[in-house]
Amino acid sequence: MKKTKHLNYTFSIKYKLIIMFICFALLPLFILAIVFTSASKNALSATSSKLTLELVKQAASNLDTYTKDVEKNVTQFTISDLSQSGLLRDYHSGDVRKQTNALEKIQSQIVYFQELDHNVSNVYITSTKTKLPIGKIPYLTEDEIKLLGETVQTGSFTWTATENTPNDHMVVFQTYTDFDHNAQYTVYVDVNLKSIFDYLGNMTLLDNSLIFLVDENNEVLYTSNDSVSHLNDSITNNLSSESTLGSFNQTIDLSNYLFSYASLSNGWKVIVQAPEKSLTSQLNTAIVMVIILVIITILLAIGLGYLLAKRLSNPIIHLMGLMKKAENGDLTVIAPEKGRDETTQLCKSFNLMIANMSKLINQTQQVIVHTLDTSKILSRSTSESVETFTQLAASISDIAEGTTLQAMDAQESNTGMITLAESMQTVTNKTNHLLENTEGAKTMMETAATTMDTLTATMTNSMQMSSHIRESMNELKTLNQNIEDIMKLVDNISEETNLLALNASIEAARVGEAGKGFAVVANEVRNLADQSKHSTLNVRDTLNTIANKMNETTQLVEQSNTIIKDQSTVVSETYQLFFNIIDILKQMNSELKDINSSINSMQSLKETMVTQINSIATITQESAASTEEVSSLTTTQQTVISDLSDLANSLKNNMETLNQAIQTFRV
Repeated sequence: MKKTKHLNYTFSIKYKLIIMFICFALLPLFILAIVFTSASKNALSATSSKLTLELVKQAASNLDTYTKDVEKNVTQFTISDLSQSGLLRDYHSGDVRKQTNALEKIQSQIVYFQELDHNVSNVYITSTKTKLPIGKIPYLTEDEIKLLGETVQTGSFTWTATENTPNDHMVVFQTYTDFDHNAQYTVYVDVNLKSIFDYLGNMTLLDNSLIFLVDENNEVLYTSNDSVSHLNDSITNNLSSESTLGSFNQTIDLSNYLFSYASLSNGWKVIVQAPEKSLTSQLNTAIVMVIILVIITILLAIGLGYLLAKRLSNPIIHLMGLMKKAENGDLTVIAPEKGRDETTQLCKSFNLMIANMSKLINQTQQVIVHTLDTSKILSRSTSESVETFTQLAASISDIAEGTTLQAMDAQESNTGMITLAESMQTVTNKTNHLLENTEGAKTMMETAATTMDTLTATMTNSMQMSSHIRESMNELKTLNQNIEDIMKLVDNISEETNLLALNASIEAARVGEAGKGFAVVANEVRNLADQSKHSTLNVRDTLNTIANKMNETTQLVEQSNTIIKDQSTVVSETYQLFFNIIDILKQMNSELKDINSSINSMQSLKETMVTQINSIATITQESAASTEEVSSLTTTQQTVISDLSDLANSLKNNMETLNQAIQTFRV
């Protein structure tokens, strides 16, 4: 409860009004401060960017003028003082006296050139006519000068530095061609950049700003911060090689910087790095003043809001105290009605509400007393009705249960009779089907008997044919043997003919020329005897093959006779079995007819029983339905009376509770 009071006190009307005054006072200031800060920062940043860019542009212009002056002096020294005056020609003429005189004058011109331009420290001159150079640059070796000479382009200046070049020095060199004497001269000038560095160091920049001077390869030549020796890749990537003037923003180590750059004619760039917070440092002072003004406004709003809130909230707080008493049951409270403002009207409404509530509670107490008496009478009546309907419902329930069981039994009997009828019908159908099948089987058996007679006759004919085949085979065997005897006779004739032909050949040879013709005939006769012998052998082979085939055929005929005899025996037995089956089928046919007659009688009796059972089931179902309706109505009435009893008890309890609640009010 203390925590609730604390929360109500913390967020009371008084403090809400104070917060409202603060919001109304601060909201315009905050909007104005945000708009002012944003616009000022943008304007100051843009102005500072332009000023920095102009500063860089001016510095690049001054440095460009400086480098062009140096290049101009070098050009004048080389062309006017050395080349056009003929000093270089005399130095390379080959005349010792002219060379000595020219060398003295060239050295004098170098001294004069150094005095004329204090930025020039040393001069070194080489020529394609001679290997003897003029002058010297202390920190350059001959190899370094040779390398520099290979990169030089005729007619253009090159600014460069080697590893040994001091930080504040640069070497500028240019090659000139003397077409009259077909010679090239390269002049190397050691330039002191101290004046450039002093100029850059004396430039007025924003706080924490840095200035850089870089060559065409973005190598740092000068920086206002000695700890920075090179530029980050992210900075060099933003430096445009095509644009001579520009600016960009870059974040380095979580800080935002503005970079402005300008290019010189020799490829160098002047870069200024300015932190954005330096651009808006003066604006921060104005923001602090705005914050102070806001704080003062907050304090004034709190004071003014407290005074106004106190004046507005005190009557409301007093009225809240009276409402708290009324909430606890004290309806005798009266709010003071002073003044004519809205608070006074609220107090009048509160007093009127309390008076109406007192009147309503008095009327409610009278109604509660009357309702309590009525609810007690109603509760007793409903209790008695519930007991009566409970007994009636139990009796009707027993009747309904018995009727339901009787209807179920009748239904089951009806179902059993229907099942029995279906079974009898099935038996009748199967018996008829069986009669048809026995008649068909009888016919088939008679047909089979006829077929068996035919088969028996066929078997007898087959056995007779086998006997004839066997006799024919024996006759063929005898003929084959006779042919064999004939072939033996032919063999003997062939051998004797061959022998006679041999003897004739011998005699013809003995006779000589006169027996040559006879020798030829004897030779032909011998050949004929050989052919006959060969033919006899072939015929004998053929006869042997025929004899083997006849033996095989004889064996097959013997096997066929055996099989036919077995088949004849089986056919006889089958014939006898068929006649036995026919007798059995005739007996089955007679018995099935008797069974079918009995089933038809049972079918008539079944139909009569089914009709009677259906009548009993219909009457029982109607009685059960009527009993269930009466039971349902009784149950419904019992439920209504029970609910009415519960409502009466609930009304009694509610009235008692309401009476107790009203007793807490003081009227």
